[in-house]
Amino acid sequence: MEPLEEFKTKRDAAIEALYTEIDGQRVQKFGSEIHTRFIEDIEGSYLADLQEFKQQAELDKQQAEETKNGSFADTTAWLSPEELTRAEASAAFVKEDLQELDTDEILIRAKAAAKNKDKPLAWLYLRYMPTEANTVSGSIELTRLKEQLETLVMPPAVVEAAANSADLMLDAERRRVAASEALYLAGDGQGAFNPFQ
Repeated sequence: MEPLEEFKTKRDAAIEALYTEIDGQRVQKFGSEIHTRFIEDIEGSYLADLQEFKQQAELDKQQAEETKNGSFADTTAWLSPEELTRAEASAAFVKEDLQELDTDEILIRAKAAAKNKDKPLAWLYLRYMPTEANTVSGSIELTRLKEQLETLVMPPAVVEAAANSADLMLDAERRRVAASEALYLAGDGQGAFNPFQ
């Protein structure tokens, strides 16, 4: 059973325990004032469980992001000493090209590096290439090219760690949104549900 279902089942069972059956009728075990206090305590406990679950999901997502970002902290480790030496020798030329050439020409050169499996040159383009182009289609092509360059340059362990982190981030976000929705439904349900809160 999912934790959110478990919290709801626990709450529903606690509320049900406040009632008994007399002559086929469902009646409160306690007077109205005490019954109301018990209901408030049960609902408060349920909301606290949901809030704690949501906070844990947010923490899990943050930790997964930090793990993923840590995989990209020192990208020079992705290259052998010989490859790093070649990259250092070409760095000034690649930086100059990236400053002077238009996006289409940059894409042609970076694609050639990927096609020729020139790891040092691909690493330089990946490192220094702009993140956006002048057009939407150019930006999309740039994103796809960066993915190709990453595939060529990134060690398999880094690729696997990044994929695992992405999966963990997605799962944590799914749990956070589910908790947000449950909190919204447990409240008065007024207004629009905002999954980003």
